[in-house]
Amino acid sequence: MMKFIYWSALDPISQIKREMMFKQLHFKKIILLSITFLLSATFASPVHGPAADLLESLVRFEPWAESIWTDCNSIPGSGYFGDGKSDGNGGIRGTCGIALSYAVLLLEFPDAPQRPQRLRRIEATLRYASQTHATGPAKSVAVNRKKWGGSWQSSLWAAMMGFSAALLEKELDPQVVSDCKRVIAFEADRLVSIQPVSRYKGNSSAEENAWNSSIPALAAAWMPQNKRAAKWIETAKKYLANTYTVSDTNGDLLKEWISTQTLYDSYALENHGFYHPTYQMVSGMSMGDTYVMAALTNPDVAKEIKPFAEHNVKQVWQFVKGIMLDSGEVAYPSGLDWTLHSFGHVSYMAYLACHFKEPQAQWAQSQMANQILYRQAINGDGRFTGESCPDGFYREAVQASRIAIAYLQNKIEGYSYVKEMPPQNHLTHYEDVRLIIHRSDKAMVTVNYGIKPMAMIYPLNGKSASKQFFVSPNQKSFIGGHAKCSLEKFSAISDGFRVELKLDGKDGQNSGMIIESKKRAIVFIEIPLSDSTLTNEWFLTAIENHPLTGKHRKLSWQDGACLAKERSGDSHTISSNWIDIDDWMGIIGLPQGVLAYNVAAKYNRRGAAEDSIVFQTQDSQKPRAVIILPGADAKMTAIVAGNICLNVSETGCSLSFTLPGEKQITVQTELISAVSGI
Repeated sequence: MMKFIYWSALDPISQIKREMMFKQLHFKKIILLSITFLLSATFASPVHGPAADLLESLVRFEPWAESIWTDCNSIPGSGYFGDGKSDGNGGIRGTCGIALSYAVLLLEFPDAPQRPQRLRRIEATLRYASQTHATGPAKSVAVNRKKWGGSWQSSLWAAMMGFSAALLEKELDPQVVSDCKRVIAFEADRLVSIQPVSRYKGNSSAEENAWNSSIPALAAAWMPQNKRAAKWIETAKKYLANTYTVSDTNGDLLKEWISTQTLYDSYALENHGFYHPTYQMVSGMSMGDTYVMAALTNPDVAKEIKPFAEHNVKQVWQFVKGIMLDSGEVAYPSGLDWTLHSFGHVSYMAYLACHFKEPQAQWAQSQMANQILYRQAINGDGRFTGESCPDGFYREAVQASRIAIAYLQNKIEGYSYVKEMPPQNHLTHYEDVRLIIHRSDKAMVTVNYGIKPMAMIYPLNGKSASKQFFVSPNQKSFIGGHAKCSLEKFSAISDGFRVELKLDGKDGQNSGMIIESKKRAIVFIEIPLSDSTLTNEWFLTAIENHPLTGKHRKLSWQDGACLAKERSGDSHTISSNWIDIDDWMGIIGLPQGVLAYNVAAKYNRRGAAEDSIVFQTQDSQKPRAVIILPGADAKMTAIVAGNICLNVSETGCSLSFTLPGEKQITVQTELISAVSGI
């Protein structure tokens, strides 16, 4: 039965009780959040499902947003959230993003006591943004004494400004509305004569093509009587059609519109020089933004651009849903250079969940909406990422705008849902981006043998936050840190896959590696090639350890155990060849060597503090191996460690072990020709 949440003064209590059971929040934080939420009581229509959590998160965010507000004395009646600059991801983008979140609160809570204040903030922000635009009065500049507009990303910033104004047009100062329309028309006109960019290797143009669709669509929807409206619609269609494109357009209904390639033929996307799921999702997210803007401004325009806003979105989703994790987030097989757990792609999931009625996206949106509230409660002040992210204001502001859009995706579809469905198991080899993904009941295993090679093992089906936020995508993991990685052989086997790799080290240390992934165990065997030796330390994986995950990790090994306190900077050297973390992942190293668990001293990546596990053997000229047991407790790990047999001869290497209740597992290779061509 679907759970309905009706917005009333009593709702925060039941909501927080639910969080207490699942998230173990601190009492003082609960009281503060309850007070904040109760102040916005007297709500409009019933809201249910993840939309309720999304809306609540915006209410929780508002007090922090107020703390970063500044009145701008140089432009009467204006102001801004954050830094007020004319550039960067903060600046105009950030302040207009928060204005959009306020617009949603204003519309959804028409009788809330904060309503007049919210309207003042929105109007002042729009006045500041429209006046400091390149088309505004020459003397009106941002705090850094510059104008903005007419640049690579300005259409993205302007869209949030214009959409906020369009949603509240009847309530705003007519001069502010007129100024916003001036900006929107200018940015839309600029794009009419600019063609979508075609680029897919290394740095895709998908994202910029996508965000460039919003301004012309909004301009046409908001100013349909303008003589340029037809050109604006055509421009929006052009950019939407060229957001997700592959080389083969046979059978594509929009074939005549396509002039680019932005994706590999598998629908994978590279950006910043590697396979990047964030941009794979953000591109579709911006297409969804464009559709929402049109739908809530002019349904006729939305209907006209609908096939374009849907172009190849479901095809890309078939790829993305294959890397879904327990938290509703995705795996990062090639690492991540943005912020972990900012949940910035919630509006992408909302678009798939609401517009396309995708069951797995509906599941993911529910998970993410819940996790957003969890992290806000941990932060205690309404921020989405808090102290874990040094980027500060802009990350919070961008998240506020994306949650606002996600909520509106739910609203325009009437908060309707079909049966949610968790991710399904699969084994897929994407040869064009050199990526292997194996999802089983126990774990997701990814092997990237292309740009920035690395391997990841995510234990799955965790019921608590500490087990859902477990492994961090450090690019050194298992096979990372090498100058080059090449695939020699891939084959599907019972319950998984076997892959043979050649690793060329930056320091001339070359090796062959065998990886076998099965349902309950993943085996890595590394073999030095020719006269080479192995590196002194083998970086295995990074484990998250900070307040989001419970403030410590339990380490167990033969005849020992301890708690690794988050951000303590401690180092734990393990006196046996195996370690188990939180009864959730077992790690066994061979032959005899040292396992070290090193605790982070601070947040050492945006969004997370990650500890490291390193294995060092006593002889760097001989083969070494590691066995990973996802979901295994200390008892299980000890049993497996006690029956392992590693045999190394002049011609071969064989590793065998038995898991309780299963037949013996054997991984075998020849030393001299472990990898073909060696």
